[in-house]
Amino acid sequence: MAIEDGLVLARCLAAYGENRAAAFERYEAARIPRTTRIVEGSAAARKRFHDVRLADDAAAAHYIAAEWSRERIEERYDWLFRYNALEVDI
Repeated sequence: MAIEDGLVLARCLAAYGENRAAAFERYEAARIPRTTRIVEGSAAARKRFHDVRLADDAAAAHYIAAEWSRERIEERYDWLFRYNALEVDI
C-alpha cells in the first residue's frame, strides 16, 4: 500500500504542478475506493480464517472446499493483485 500510495501521489503532484491542493484532492479521490475495499477485505478475511466451522472436522472440510477453491480465491483476490498504480485515473 505504501508503494502504491507513493506512486499515485507522485503522479498527482507531477500532473497538477504547483496546484498542490488539487494534487492532494485527486490523490485522495484516487486512493479511497481501493483502500476502503482493502480494509473491508481484511475484516472479511479475519472472519473467514477464524470461522467456527473450522473447529469441526466435517464442517471444516466442507467449508474449506467451498471457500478456498481456486475460483473463490481468484474471485476474492484477483482485483487486489492486478492493480496497477500507473493506470489509476488521476
